[in-house]
Amino acid sequence: MNEHVIEISREHKHLDIFEINGIHITLPKYVKNSISKYRFVIIEEKIILQRKCNICGTFFDVQEYKNNNFINIENTEIKYIGEKSGFHNTCNECSKTPSPNNLDIPQNNSNNTVQLNIKIDIELKKYYQIRAIENNTSLKDEIIKVLNSERKK
Repeated sequence: MNEHVIEISREHKHLDIFEINGIHITLPKYVKNSISKYRFVIIEEKIILQRKCNICGTFFDVQEYKNNNFINIENTEIKYIGEKSGFHNTCNECSKTPSPNNLDIPQNNSNNTVQLNIKIDIELKKYYQIRAIENNTSLKDEIIKVLNSERKK
């Protein structure tokens, strides 16, 4: 398959029009807001808008530019968030793995434990990551220690 990648330079963050092969494309707000996360690729004369995954760094197709409009690619797993935010920031593969901001406690039913996914404040997470490094443990171990000590009170 013959494809041609066209990067969107930072100067377009403040410009409305992007030109590809003589076609003037009005950049959507979400592209301008995250200019380094988007690019165009021409595949068999189709102009495809791609977004970069925040986790693995690969680009994935999100829209095709056709008849002066951006049309979502037929893929139900890629979520369009809105005009300001654009598309979900992870590819399908990385979306299947837990977010690094979530705490995953492994499920092990033989020990009467369950998996718990919680969102914690980034500063709190950093604090316990530092404690984990100091104690030569993991973030999960440090959180479990705190929960156990709270239970014993």
